[in-house]
Amino acid sequence: MRNGDIEIAYWVHGDGAPLTLLMGLATTAAAWGPLPALLAGQGFKVVVIENRDTGLSGPSTNGYTISDMAGDAQAVLDQERIASTGVLGISMGGFIAQELALTHPSRVSELMLISSGPGLGGGVAPETEIMVELFGLTAIGDPSARLRRTIELLTGPGFADANLGIVDAAVALGALGAGADYEALARQWTAIAGFSSWDRLDRIGVPTLILHGDKDPLIPLGNGQNLASRIAGSRLVVLEGAGHLLPLERPVETVNCIFDFFSVSKKGAA
Repeated sequence: MRNGDIEIAYWVHGDGAPLTLLMGLATTAAAWGPLPALLAGQGFKVVVIENRDTGLSGPSTNGYTISDMAGDAQAVLDQERIASTGVLGISMGGFIAQELALTHPSRVSELMLISSGPGLGGGVAPETEIMVELFGLTAIGDPSARLRRTIELLTGPGFADANLGIVDAAVALGALGAGADYEALARQWTAIAGFSSWDRLDRIGVPTLILHGDKDPLIPLGNGQNLASRIAGSRLVVLEGAGHLLPLERPVETVNCIFDFFSVSKKGAA
């Protein structure tokens, strides 16, 4: 489907209570792995949106904002005639999810934010060294080598060395960091750099779960704590020893949190 002049790719799994998934920076929908099918099997209508400038969604040669990306998500919901949905956002996808909840509050029934933060004003910046290394990855010509190093940098201490099989499988999938070219990546970084929800977070009035690793090198734990401090009634779950890529590092805990929070049985009892 198109939102203005941008083609937005999305997929729908199942037919039940709506649940929309929003992925992070330069990461394709394939990175969700089996999660959409698992959620569909639990009775959800799962809408997986691929961000503009990523994967099968169209390029945006002009600059854009997180608000524009939230508009893409709203356009998909309109296309699917979904009045209200649970929303799960990871990293940059969490920024998009917050913006959707803030600018179109009637469209979001529950909100789950994984490895995310409030952006400017209330955000806790990563160490300079990690950012220098991440930007330096563009010099690695081999996509597989670049992806492997990205995983090594973003996961918790010792994870990559101790879980070579998991890392190999993620590299073979090729979804993380492989979904955008250099110019698209720069546009997404610019959108992230201009995002702030800090002064508006008290307007979020839906049930909110925040999931964060205490060793997240890219969006440090303080970001999740600051989100929780400003969103009334929200709950923060911290995974000890985990970094930024929680579905990869802690799949069981992550999926259990998602299933528990977005529960069809709870919706039916409400």
